[in-house]
Amino acid sequence: MKGAQFPEANMKLLPPEGHEDEVYALPIWRHPEGGMVISKWEMTWRERWSCLWNGHIWFHCWGNTHPPMTLETSYPFEPGERKTVPLWLVLVTLASLMAITTIAILYFSESF
Repeated sequence: MKGAQFPEANMKLLPPEGHEDEVYALPIWRHPEGGMVISKWEMTWRERWSCLWNGHIWFHCWGNTHPPMTLETSYPFEPGERKTVPLWLVLVTLASLMAITTIAILYFSESF
């Protein structure tokens, strides 16, 4: 997995000095009052299939203790902050494309 940029990110965690070649800067959102940091991670297709097949995500942390943390797949910010396409619009668009494709196939298959 690799850390990803996201609109709410308000700073970056920089790599440790001397490790700039192995570690990249991680975009994060730090709570204005402190005490919480959020980062976004993207999976490769291989990692997605592995997660689907095994049902596991492994967490690694540098340090001697396990900090309080959470892993989730849902959007962690207030619903009003995110601009998304409504589900109904996606479904109507897909249904329309399927109908147009079906009509085109039927039209061209009878003409031959």
